[in-house]
Amino acid sequence: MRILTKDELQRIEQKEIKQLFLTVRRQIKDIEYGNDNSRKTKETLAELQTYYCYVYRELEHRHILKVQ
Repeated sequence: MRILTKDELQRIEQKEIKQLFLTVRRQIKDIEYGNDNSRKTKETLAELQTYYCYVYRELEHRHILKVQ
């Protein structure tokens, strides 16, 4: 999976950003429930969690998700 910049996130279509959101969330869950506790896995998890925040924020800006 390619990590998009903030500008790229703003330019992609609504359907794509929703799919990206679900994909990143699934990857995070797969790592969290996996048995691999290596340093590389922890770094990947941290990167995905940060990216998830950017994607989530873009969904909020587009009013696709409600801010609670």
